[in-house]
Amino acid sequence: AGILHAYMDGLLRGEIRANCPWKFWSRDFHLLNDRLCLKITDAKAMVDWIDQHFDVQTVVLTRHPIAQAISVAQNQWLTSGKGLLKNARFVEQWLTPEQEALSWDLHRHGTDLERRIVDWVLENLVPLMLLRDRPNWLYLSYEDLIVHTEAVIDYLSDKLQLSNRRAMLAQFARPSRSVLRTSGSKSRRLIDDRDRDRLVDGWQAKISDDVRRACFRILDRFGIDVYRPESSLPDHRRIGRTGFA
Repeated sequence: AGILHAYMDGLLRGEIRANCPWKFWSRDFHLLNDRLCLKITDAKAMVDWIDQHFDVQTVVLTRHPIAQAISVAQNQWLTSGKGLLKNARFVEQWLTPEQEALSWDLHRHGTDLERRIVDWVLENLVPLMLLRDRPNWLYLSYEDLIVHTEAVIDYLSDKLQLSNRRAMLAQFARPSRSVLRTSGSKSRRLIDDRDRDRLVDGWQAKISDDVRRACFRILDRFGIDVYRPESSLPDHRRIGRTGFA
């Protein structure tokens, strides 16, 4: 813990640089910065430890579990859940014996989609379980960013004291690196066309109702209900938030 604390402290002080912007010719490059953003995708279970030990503002971001699972499969990314299942402290603190057994069973015998749903659960379980008791944490979803773009930007601008609203709006029109790697992809065309509904709901046509129900049975076993089968959008009330609609 001491080594990790020192590393985090170095990052936040700007003394340690990891994945910092270096393309000085890029239009969004700044030589001097007065804010630092840590994008944490593979260590979300540490969110509360970071919040307790450092002066940070926390934003929890999720994407619909099935949409996310389909996306990572298309990008041919490896499954990640086994790492957390092998972490005895994580399992003891956050999983019941039944949930642990279910996770291992699906990783060994489930479909690829089911394994990736379990990965999503294990990666997001801690922040989702804590959100109700952490009113200072901000929550938004990928779907909110697409459907309620302007409202989300206003929300972040107000809560995080961000002033360049125009730059944030412009950023929404730029595809992510994973989309850029597949330049002819349908997703990139939808982004270019600003087809918000299809960006959010497109995954639904890729699976059957039976598969959808099977995925949500997994989520239910872990007590995750921020997303429901009838909608691609999260229900913010489930985690004590009001949402953007």
